[in-house]
Parts: sequence; C-alpha cells; structure tokens
Amino acid sequence: MPSDSYVSADPWADPGEPSDEEAFEKAMVERRIFEIKPKSGVLPRGESSEIQLFYSPSFDEKFSQKQAGSQSAINEQHHLCCFFQIVNGKPIAIELRGKTLAPSKGLLYIKKTHYTFPPVPIGTLLPAIYPIEIHNVGSGKINYKADTEALAAYSDDKIRSQEKLLDIQNPIKTLNAGEKSYLYCLFKPLEAKKYNFTLPITVSDFSGVI
Repeated sequence: MPSDSYVSADPWADPGEPSDEEAFEKAMVERRIFEIKPKSGVLPRGESSEIQLFYSPSFDEKFSQKQAGSQSAINEQHHLCCFFQIVNGKPIAIELRGKTLAPSKGLLYIKKTHYTFPPVPIGTLLPAIYPIEIHNVGSGKINYKADTEALAAYSDDKIRSQEKLLDIQNPIKTLNAGEKSYLYCLFKPLEAKKYNFTLPITVSDFSGVI
C-alpha cells in the first residue's frame, strides 16, 4: 500500500502543498477505504494462497464536498494503486476502484464493454449462443432493455437474409437487488469475415433512466 513506503520527514522539513492526487491518495489510506489481508507471506514452490481485498467506504463530509460538491457520500468514487512486491522479482501494480450508491438505487454492472466471440462456422442452422454475465450491484430493482433494433442495421454485403446476424434472446428483463443474470447473444454469421457490433443498453429504475 502507498502508506508502507511513506518516509517520515524531519520536523524542520517543509514538504510543501500536496498535489490533488497526493491528497486524494492520502485520504484513501487514512480512511482505510481499501485494505489487503494478509499483506505479506511466503509461498513454497507450486503452492497458492488467497488474498482478501476489503472495500469499506466511509463517509467523510470534507472529502465528499471536495469531490462532488455535495454533502453526502452518494456516488463517491474511490481508487488506489498498490503493488505486490516479489522478492528479487518484478512488482505487480494493481489499481483498486470502488463506487458508492444511494440507498434503494440500482446499478447494472458488466465486467467488460468489449467482448470477442470464438470463431463460428458459417452455414449452421442454429445460431451460436454466448452468455454475457450482468449483475445488479445496487440495493434497488432495475430494468434493462437491449436495443435489438440497432442490430438490424448490420447485414452482409453479398448475402441477403431476414435473420439478424446478431440477436439477443432476452433483450428486456428486471433484475432485483443483488441479482445476477445473463444476456444471451445469438450469433449466426453468413460470411467468413470479422464482424463488429454495437449494442446499446438502456437501464432504468423507479425514478427513470439511470
């Protein structure tokens, strides 16, 4: 953690004003937003061990006002860079990120914004199905809608077909607080080439579009 490498300055030394990033990092460390346990250990050859990462956002009025101009910890974002130092080896940098949500608010979480499907043979009768995990990480119910009409614009140059090259099996669904589900993508290529699709997804809750 950054605090592990801090060096105590002499009483007479003037460290100067910290930069915004330095002040932010110091606040993350002092508030113990992120913690790693255990912070050190020894692994014999071929063995593995679990390391626990703790995210504990706490309310700090001054920090919240400075970050978002609000007197609440709603939608406060945190990040901190730490290093796994291997003796006589190369350190591994890990960036920890977190975000707080208002009570009864939902948030659709998708691990990535870009997905690459495995190669699919052309000419198959049934489309290949690829699930993408989605998760409502908030404490309120949300609804999502995948815009499948946008996928109708994609077509092959030489082959005409009434079927979509890419479709979504479950484009509309409600997710309860903490619920996980899958967005099932149906891919049926007609030519031996690389396809690129953009799928807009709208998410809403009781108050409207998020």
